[in-house]
Amino acid sequence: MDIDDNSQRKVLIPIAYTMSLISGEMWVKEMLTGHPIRCVNAFRMEPPLFLRLCKDLSSKAIHEVLRLISSRKVKGLAHDIIRPYDPDFTGIPAKISTDTRYMPFFKDCVGCIDGTHIAACIPEPLQMPYRGRKGLPTFNVLAACDFDMCFTFVSAGWEGSAHDTRVFLHAIGSPEFKFPKPPEGKYYLADKGYPDRRGYLVPYPKIRSCIERSFGVLKQRWKILTKMPQFSIEMQIQIMVATFALHNYIRINSPDDPLFRVLEDYPNFIPSFELPDVHAVSNSENGVVICTEMKVIRDRIADDLWKARRNI
Repeated sequence: MDIDDNSQRKVLIPIAYTMSLISGEMWVKEMLTGHPIRCVNAFRMEPPLFLRLCKDLSSKAIHEVLRLISSRKVKGLAHDIIRPYDPDFTGIPAKISTDTRYMPFFKDCVGCIDGTHIAACIPEPLQMPYRGRKGLPTFNVLAACDFDMCFTFVSAGWEGSAHDTRVFLHAIGSPEFKFPKPPEGKYYLADKGYPDRRGYLVPYPKIRSCIERSFGVLKQRWKILTKMPQFSIEMQIQIMVATFALHNYIRINSPDDPLFRVLEDYPNFIPSFELPDVHAVSNSENGVVICTEMKVIRDRIADDLWKARRNI
């Protein structure tokens, strides 16, 4: 019996990703009025906060919404929300002042600074500068955060192969970036790979974990950061900045957010994410001279911690 070749051919039948019988406005209403977890899975935030965000961004087309969120110019959400709550750093952060592990040893610390790699979708002929240590095209993003896991500064757009020290020095040295520099006597906690200079203390990994936890929540919530679509490089940068802005928006306006609540319940938990954080080479390899002033501060903190432990 002859077998017809046509009967052996595989037929590909397209199947819809979502099987809901409703779409558009009705689907959005179903997400908002159903179980809150469905809304969190769909919009990455709970219904009341999503409605508030829609109200704040009402009457705008989708490309205008992205621009309004990511713009760091006046009237942009990123401009208004990615900044220190206390721009003059006059007070002691609540997370420090209420924790006997860190008070009074780190009372002059204003936040943490570190870098992370975010997936980039780059045309193959242009990928070389974006390929970092893992061989994948990425953006090298520098960020600062406070101890409440809100980002206070973001520098996005550097190629994945850019050296961390270069990104760092460009961020703090470019007036147009308006980096929130610490005042005299104050400092950021930084990764050991960054230059040891006035205003930036390295390394104290335990207390500095808030920046790693912030990056972890960011990437857990916004999966687009681990698999960027084929947008223009400019739009990919806008998307990155928008996710940082929305991260702060959720943190400030939704204290019961599920992801942040997990971190509140488990202070030592650091969410995992697919792309590894930046691990810079040591200062000695960079040829950076150790800042004497910051060394004195570091030694003083170590002495105070040792004395406090002996008195327990």
